[in-house]
Amino acid sequence: MAKCMQMKLFHRHQVSAFFHRAFITSGYRSCHSTATSCLRSAFILTNETINFWTHFVAFVAFSIHLYMLPLDFIHDEFTLPLLTFGISACVYTFTSSIAHLFNCMSECHLQTFFFLDYSAISLYSLGSAIAYNYYSFPTILINTPFHKIFLPTAVIAGILCTIITCASRLTSGFIKTKLMRICGFIIPYAFCHYPLIYRILFCQDELECDPESLSLHIQEIFLTVSSTSLFLSHVPECFSPGTFDIVGNSHQLFHVGVSLSTYRHLMAFMTDMKNRRELLSTILLHPPSFQGTVLPFGFLAASNLVITVTFLILFKRRNYSKLK
Repeated sequence: MAKCMQMKLFHRHQVSAFFHRAFITSGYRSCHSTATSCLRSAFILTNETINFWTHFVAFVAFSIHLYMLPLDFIHDEFTLPLLTFGISACVYTFTSSIAHLFNCMSECHLQTFFFLDYSAISLYSLGSAIAYNYYSFPTILINTPFHKIFLPTAVIAGILCTIITCASRLTSGFIKTKLMRICGFIIPYAFCHYPLIYRILFCQDELECDPESLSLHIQEIFLTVSSTSLFLSHVPECFSPGTFDIVGNSHQLFHVGVSLSTYRHLMAFMTDMKNRRELLSTILLHPPSFQGTVLPFGFLAASNLVITVTFLILFKRRNYSKLK
């Protein structure tokens, strides 16, 4: 048993530069690991172990929470936006955990898993937009031309997110790659949060300014922005490379922060759904439906799959050209 829990780990200079992470100098697994050794590594302290567990535990927690909700997702269409958001949260945390666990099998596996990871994040942005559209939209903007194009535009933003972030993995240059990835993620996040920011700044009546709901939304924004700032700045490992390789680096803190922000997001949408249901049921020209929730979510999932396969083919062709 003790032997099974042992694994040879490598320093940065012993593995391909393709697998390097900024300011992480040790704890790397073999670049040609088997699926079995990747599974074993979940129980051994490597520089990916906590990245795996932080999002896998979040996935399990969100799945259980969604299952235990006393809501009738089958017969009550008003709950479909919440279900779509919950599924998107489970998808992105699961995909992220799997990407961090199995990315050391080969360069092709690493690219494939992170292409899928980025696709899942764009799905999460659409899940958020769907919930915003039906539960949290400012009353003054409901049924306006902007409200009518909000979801179609959110789908386009999700597609752009996947294309730009996947393209960043085929781009050389640390700064250029980082900027592309930032832009790719900011586009859908900023767009789907615009109605919420408008509501926070210009709400007027008691229901619109509901402190319970807005407090949860603000907490979500704070946790997302602060944890993302740590991730982008590589704090604290940039100050002491090698010290935070296994525990305490920015990527791990980012995972914890976004998992907590997702939970606050879920609570905020549940609060809006409960407190604003009567009002929204009377004023929404297009109330929640399968066509307005599951259909766009499925369309983006299918589009992201096509994009992922396309970029994987481009990656393989580029590698084949280098070998010739």
